[in-house]
Amino acid sequence: ALAVEYRAVVMETAEEESRRRKLLSTRHILLKQLQEAEKREIKERFNMLQQAFTCWRENTLDSRVHDGKATAFYQWKTQLRAWRAWRRYHLAKREEKEEMIREAVFREHKNAA
Repeated sequence: ALAVEYRAVVMETAEEESRRRKLLSTRHILLKQLQEAEKREIKERFNMLQQAFTCWRENTLDSRVHDGKATAFYQWKTQLRAWRAWRRYHLAKREEKEEMIREAVFREHKNAA
């Protein structure tokens, strides 16, 4: 009877050990799944952050390019305005000089006749 009782106790402890191992194995599997889910979530968050940063950077660069083009156009218009003013001034001075020469030639021609 003692041997039967001993076998029953041994069988119980073996069953408990088997249940304990299954439980630990299940916990281990669940823990691994949880860690993988956390890794996926971190990766997804990083990808979202990277995508947001990329959009921000593209927007900023587009804005700078647009501003640069606007600035370049403004500077070009200003230079063109200055060039036209200088040309008008230069042509006016040349016309004055030519007019003075024509008047001098006319006076000389009038005095000679």
